[in-house]
Amino acid sequence: MNFYLKLLFLNILITLPFSSLAGQITDIDIDHDTASIIINHQSCDLSRPIEESRKLILPLYNCTAKKGIKQISHPLLKKVHWAQHNKHAVWVVMTFKHDYQFEIQNSLLQTIVCIPKCIENITVPSSSLGVKKALSVPPTIVSSKTDIADFMFKINDTAFQIPLEDVSIDEFLDLSIGHLPKAVVQDGLPHFGSKRDDWKGHERKHQGYDIYKNNVDVLATAEGVVTKVVRNDMAGLYVKLRHGGGIYTVYVHLTSTPLKRGKRVKQGEIIGRIDGASGNAVAPQLHFEIKLGKTSIDPLPLIENYYQNDIRITNKIKLYKNKISKYIEYRDQQVQAYLKAKK
Repeated sequence: MNFYLKLLFLNILITLPFSSLAGQITDIDIDHDTASIIINHQSCDLSRPIEESRKLILPLYNCTAKKGIKQISHPLLKKVHWAQHNKHAVWVVMTFKHDYQFEIQNSLLQTIVCIPKCIENITVPSSSLGVKKALSVPPTIVSSKTDIADFMFKINDTAFQIPLEDVSIDEFLDLSIGHLPKAVVQDGLPHFGSKRDDWKGHERKHQGYDIYKNNVDVLATAEGVVTKVVRNDMAGLYVKLRHGGGIYTVYVHLTSTPLKRGKRVKQGEIIGRIDGASGNAVAPQLHFEIKLGKTSIDPLPLIENYYQNDIRITNKIKLYKNKISKYIEYRDQQVQAYLKAKK
């Protein structure tokens, strides 16, 4: 009987989902000399930090922890506290006295937050690790309020960054799917698949995202080769990049570009600028498209997948998706009023 009980127990263990085997925060230490917060854990997954005014939040997923708080005597930091945010994630919250900068070094067993900057290959004191030997941790994540490059999505292991300089993922969403244009009849709504030219009597579908921002440099979302630099009445000036694997990105309504066809560009390199409206755009904006071969694809599902573990971003996307239906209804009314007034 004991044998069969053991066998049954073993089968139960094997069939348990791996997600139930959560990581755990074992301790959080403060290194006052280097102004570093040392989070010791067992296989917790670090997600994108959430930056707020005088607060930095580190979401650690597949993770558990008992609630804790540490008051700090430091010129910049006030306190560090942490708690279970939901059954999947622990939030470690750092509260600052002023604006801040930071870098993060991450490994399987540690996450180190340096204020403002990490020294390469920081050696963590052995007392904080609970072991006799110190551990050298190479930097794997670098972030700050001034030089972070936010990303939109990942395709084939390539992360595509936001195509406007100094625009965060929050602002990207606010200026695209969250934006209601003033010239809503002529410009249309910013989201993929929205109606265009219905006010002219020949409706077509929008094949990209419009991001409403002026006086800003446009950046290559990923490394690629310029396949087109074209100017026409509809697009104004636009650039097309080939990234390999049949993936292309298109940047429309530029007012200037330094590029010529055949040039290879790096990710984040300036490929153009928006200074006022161009082409058939009424307001200054970047029309951004991602193509697989000749087919334009909606970037929103890719963005949702990339940020699936970031509750704040996923909630913002849900909010704007709910607003889109109201925006569509409002625009339809405005188009009908416009067409009626023309008769």
